[in-house]
Amino acid sequence: MIGSSGTFNNRGRLYHTTNGGENWELQLSMFRDFFDVFFLTPQLGWVAAEDNSVCRSTDGGDTWDCYPVITDDGLVGIKSIYFANDTLGWMGEGLHRGVFVTTDGGESWHRQYLPGVEESGEIYGQEVFMTSDTVGYFCTEAGKIYRYRGRPAPCGPALLPVQDSTLYPMLRWPPAEGCFDGYYLQLGTAPGEADILPRTDVGWDTAYQVAQALPPSTQLFATIVPYNHVYGAAEGCNSTAFTTIDCPPAPVAVDTGFCEGGAFHFMHTVFEEPGAYPFPFTGAQGCDSTIVLQLAAWPVYNLTVDTALQAGTPYQGVVYAQDTSFLQHYTSSQGCDSTVTVNINILVNAEDRPARPAPALRLFPNPATEVLHLELDGFPAGLARLSIRSSTGRLVRRESLSLPGGKARHRIDLAGWPPGVYFVAAQAGGSTQSGRLVKLR
Repeated sequence: MIGSSGTFNNRGRLYHTTNGGENWELQLSMFRDFFDVFFLTPQLGWVAAEDNSVCRSTDGGDTWDCYPVITDDGLVGIKSIYFANDTLGWMGEGLHRGVFVTTDGGESWHRQYLPGVEESGEIYGQEVFMTSDTVGYFCTEAGKIYRYRGRPAPCGPALLPVQDSTLYPMLRWPPAEGCFDGYYLQLGTAPGEADILPRTDVGWDTAYQVAQALPPSTQLFATIVPYNHVYGAAEGCNSTAFTTIDCPPAPVAVDTGFCEGGAFHFMHTVFEEPGAYPFPFTGAQGCDSTIVLQLAAWPVYNLTVDTALQAGTPYQGVVYAQDTSFLQHYTSSQGCDSTVTVNINILVNAEDRPARPAPALRLFPNPATEVLHLELDGFPAGLARLSIRSSTGRLVRRESLSLPGGKARHRIDLAGWPPGVYFVAAQAGGSTQSGRLVKLR
């Protein structure tokens, strides 16, 4: 323990205890105040005196040798002292001149570091503390703490295996050991290069999220470099290689369409014409690809159906007493609205009795969805030939029917037929009648 006389004639005192502080005995008294005491071992210790000297004892404090501290700047104003071993020690001073070091046990000193201050600022040292021969702290009366590094940072650990299957991986590495203030990370196409990611200060973090897509199918080299603010970055650190994911061409085709006369909205674009339109896009993994929009124009039908009925004959379940016209609206499987105009002509004779009509072919319901009914009226008895063709003239169905004469009906299953327009023809006894069928859904 050190103390001051508190009188005008300063007389520093050093006390010693051997029982944990219960009793103390005066060990050293000098005409100078002591500011700090440090014992490296029970036998070897130093005291820092206010008269700009350092005293050393090698016998537990029984005897002391004092050495004046003389520098190029004159007095240093010793405030604190700390030794790492029997020769290497540091002292902090109170006249804003920094930290001083000795390598001969305190016989001679030279300034090792002067912290930068503002133009009008001053540094009054309060305490110096060394955790090892390479790391220490210097505290000032202004409340600032300066950290000392005695050597450059060692190289850090290797990059851990990259787990992310994207071009934006999270890079990770285990913490480095030794004295360092942070990490630099760089990526390049060769060891030690930084042409992909320039040297980046990531601080104390041991992970880095790549923000811009890396080149696909490329071997890259990551270099992790610890650094110290005073001594700079470590040198000669090894690089770790990894390969980014493969991005094979994977165009996506989108087949769709719009109703004629309308428009289609896709990727903030409006289309009014059918065609193939490519769009570049970036997938979730960061791979560049292409969407090909295959756009068709779906037909919108406006059809007219003319039919003649005998008085009292129903049309789609309704009996009409006079000639009638009406509209029917249908929505196709693509969602396009179509309109059919139906004109019904009721056939009567002069006595207001149904007249015998000429051979006629009637299709109902028309438009149809699942089932089509054919009504053959007025055809002679015998064999009739029935044919159905698509709007392009392709023969879709052909069959023979045996007619009893008069009126006959025939049912056709339309399930599975593509929507569109078909032409139905019936031939018997030299008479041919035809009609147009609209197939929906």
